[in-house]
Amino acid sequence: MENKKGISLFILIISIIVILIFSGVVIYIVGKNNIIKNATRARLEMDLKSFNEEMERTYAAMLAEDSNFKKENITALEEEVVKKYIPSLTEEYIDKVTIVKGKLYYESFSKVEMGFATKLGYSKNKDKLPKSVKVHELNIHPECLFANSYICADGTFLIVSNNMEAIDGKMVTKCYITKLNKDFEIEWEKEYNQDSFEKKNQSIISTNVLPKRNGNILIEFFCKNKVEKDTAKTILELDLKGNEIYLNTNFYGDVDIKSIPKIYLEEKKNVYITVSTENFTNIEGKTKSKIIVSRLNKDFMEIKRTEIQEANGDLQYSSLNKDNNGKFLLNATSYNDNILYCLDKNLNIIKRGFIKAPTNLGKLESNCYGEAFYINNEIYNYNTYKLYEKNISNTIIRSIDEKNFAPKKEITKIQDDNGSIVINDISASKDGNLYVYGITDKKIGDIKNIEGSPYIEKLDTKLNEKWELAIDYKGGNISSVKDIGSSIYLLGIKDPYFYLKGTNKESRYKIIIECEF
Repeated sequence: MENKKGISLFILIISIIVILIFSGVVIYIVGKNNIIKNATRARLEMDLKSFNEEMERTYAAMLAEDSNFKKENITALEEEVVKKYIPSLTEEYIDKVTIVKGKLYYESFSKVEMGFATKLGYSKNKDKLPKSVKVHELNIHPECLFANSYICADGTFLIVSNNMEAIDGKMVTKCYITKLNKDFEIEWEKEYNQDSFEKKNQSIISTNVLPKRNGNILIEFFCKNKVEKDTAKTILELDLKGNEIYLNTNFYGDVDIKSIPKIYLEEKKNVYITVSTENFTNIEGKTKSKIIVSRLNKDFMEIKRTEIQEANGDLQYSSLNKDNNGKFLLNATSYNDNILYCLDKNLNIIKRGFIKAPTNLGKLESNCYGEAFYINNEIYNYNTYKLYEKNISNTIIRSIDEKNFAPKKEITKIQDDNGSIVINDISASKDGNLYVYGITDKKIGDIKNIEGSPYIEKLDTKLNEKWELAIDYKGGNISSVKDIGSSIYLLGIKDPYFYLKGTNKESRYKIIIECEF
């Protein structure tokens, strides 16, 4: 009995010693970690402050040389460009320190460092999911087959709805332009039909909306009279109160609607850039296509033209964009291959890049869809490839090296038997990153019973995922995204495939999703 007590006492003493040693080790480690964290924060704070001060000195010197210099126009993401404004940037900060719209930012995969950077004010700080998500259903002209939503220069909303229907044996087309305030209430509405313009009985085939530099809205109406085989384009400018500022109609005769020039951007005040695809007959008598890029004056008359052709003669444009230095980036497709063209201020081609279709996806259908664009003077491109044997498609997103137009990095959004992500578009976020958006669908190939949800993902400039969100709203699709203040607005339509589901007009809501951070 005494022996057992002795053993128990001995074990107790040993246990106490072990606990004391373990506690000491824990205290030491915690203390050491705190010391390391404090040292990391102090060093990061000192270095970033030094870089920021050097950047501001560079800005001051540039302003002294050029009174028109504005630091808000400066974005630098690559090492060589960042060092132009921060010459002392050390190797350990390469790819971590960037400049977006004149501000210094810090990015790192270390959560500790990013926590410090956020507290010090050098983080872009929108790398978390939104605090709240609100879906606003807008029952605006649910009878219309097609609709697009836009955010105006004053932060209000514009809904453009188009419809075609047979009335008394006659095809009637209408377009409604509806302006909403920030509370999603209707401010004004304009209605246009086949008899609204210079020549009557012209069916409105499609519309294109372009926000102008002065805040007004430019709307292109593509119209066609099938009986007289006449095609026309009407250009309408509205101010934000709904007043008609300008109205102009051009007639094109009997041409394919795709060949009518579409205004892509307002280069400067009342000077526009248009792109079109035109068919032509080559010397062998075969019909081929080429791209026309034109500059228009304030009266929408052509003052400069560039024609682009490829050897195989099959070329379709898909997007046009402009960087901060006046260069233009044109994305075109030839079958499943992607071709990038860089044009100078005079619309001369100064560079061409060829991106072959992937071979690891299987047999592809004849034409892919894709776009290319400048975001903070960096080039990004995406292409959606549809597989021939399955009713699915995969989207590849790429960052492009501007020197040789070769992909630097790419990521693939795969659509398989477990679900899909259908990418509609990519745009720039306010803090210099990328939004990828569209719809995620759980029922592959069954578009009559779609169970998709609006989808948005945020990527950094290196195509690393910051966050992604599938919004719990059945049948919604996103067509555009815009930062306003501390919120992101996702604009789209509910039930994008409704025209395959009969005549259920009740589900054709326009939607605006507000994600608050």
